[in-house]
Amino acid sequence: MPFVDGEPIDAAKLGALETKLNQLQSLIPTFGSSTISLTTSTTNNVVSSGPELEAGNTPTFELIPGNQNIKDFIFKKDGGFTKPPVVVACGRYGAAGKQTHGDINVVSVSQTGFSISCPLPSTGIKHTIGINYIAIAY
Repeated sequence: MPFVDGEPIDAAKLGALETKLNQLQSLIPTFGSSTISLTTSTTNNVVSSGPELEAGNTPTFELIPGNQNIKDFIFKKDGGFTKPPVVVACGRYGAAGKQTHGDINVVSVSQTGFSISCPLPSTGIKHTIGINYIAIAY
């Protein structure tokens, strides 16, 4: 359901986007209520009731018709999250000098990374794609 520059906005696509944004908003905790406390023991223990957060993007890669469409990515966060986060991702597609944005299906998430399923390009056309993502664990 990508939006393409220059095309009229489809009401169904806009409604689906609004629904997804509302779902995402309901999953985000209130940051102002988070507390962090440190221990004084000899080990470096940090206990936090606040969320862990990482926002980033992946290197671009090509989607070629007929190839596997599952891609794996590792979080930049050292050692990963303390528990599996919620990941929301969006793709930046480019082909023949045009760029569009669209939904990406996150198929699996672990404490150290995530996998996505990319739509396969039209026959004979190579697409360059990059993924913007946000990961939140709380």
